[in-house]
Amino acid sequence: MKELSVCIQTSGWYNPYFGGDNNPLEAFTRLRELGFEAIDYNIDCKYFPTDIAAGKKSTFYSQDLDALFEYYRPIKEALEKSGIEVAQTHAPFPSYVDGNEEISQHMIEVIGKCIAICDYLGCPAIVVHPFTSAKDKEKETRVNYELYRGLMPYAKKYGVKVCLENMVGWGCGAHPVNGACADMNETIKYIDTLNAEAGEDVFGFCLDIGHATLTGNNIYYDILALGNRLTVLHLHDNNAIHDQHLAPYTAKSQGRSNIVHWNGLLRGLRKIGYKGALNFETFAAFVNTPKEATPAMLNYIATIGKYFRDKILSDEEI
Repeated sequence: MKELSVCIQTSGWYNPYFGGDNNPLEAFTRLRELGFEAIDYNIDCKYFPTDIAAGKKSTFYSQDLDALFEYYRPIKEALEKSGIEVAQTHAPFPSYVDGNEEISQHMIEVIGKCIAICDYLGCPAIVVHPFTSAKDKEKETRVNYELYRGLMPYAKKYGVKVCLENMVGWGCGAHPVNGACADMNETIKYIDTLNAEAGEDVFGFCLDIGHATLTGNNIYYDILALGNRLTVLHLHDNNAIHDQHLAPYTAKSQGRSNIVHWNGLLRGLRKIGYKGALNFETFAAFVNTPKEATPAMLNYIATIGKYFRDKILSDEEI
């Protein structure tokens, strides 16, 4: 896997504009031409959050692994031919449904299969949302340890790192508040405890920059605290009020731009020697973009990715 590869999630542009899984070679070839080197493959799109919350089991992920690998075989071949790598994936979510143990157990099986698919596609990491409880922190902690312990055998078998993510809760009036793993002390305890139990380094962290902005975290200090536990990134912009998932440098709030502390991000990544992908979780950037302008939007995001990489690798002050 190339260090600091410029990466983008497939959600937002892959299916509606470039043919998606129906024509993956064309999609990945065009993406490469537009400046990207890797993708965050959204395998979560095969099992919608609304279906999970409603207790509907996945028909797609109920297939055995041989059938799932056959589905992904053309995608694997297209990746190899295009030179695009899968730097990370995003597991279906929510990973736990409060009050429905049957569907919650089903989610462990589903995510376990997703981990196997990661291995098949050559992907080193998968992001798995922790459970957030607005009322019961003790239950939240217990459920999350049970969830990730349930995924531990799959992570060890397939050599794919399971990454926790900093979440946002929504308080009175839909005000953003800390969700699970928003506090880095809590996050570090989860990761170090789970890796100690596993006997190897199979758990890491996905720092979602948009979420950190919503909860008022200092991104620079979060990155320093995480150190080598930081495995993957979700890079996107917002107005510090809504989880907008916009392209960098495009959000604005009350006359202010640059709400996200991008320079703090770059300084932190340089300081810890981060080598992972610079992955953009920017699906909403394409919602109102005309089809004809989609390549231009993708190229803009790729240009920002290269700018970020140059800044991280340079010696100049940020």
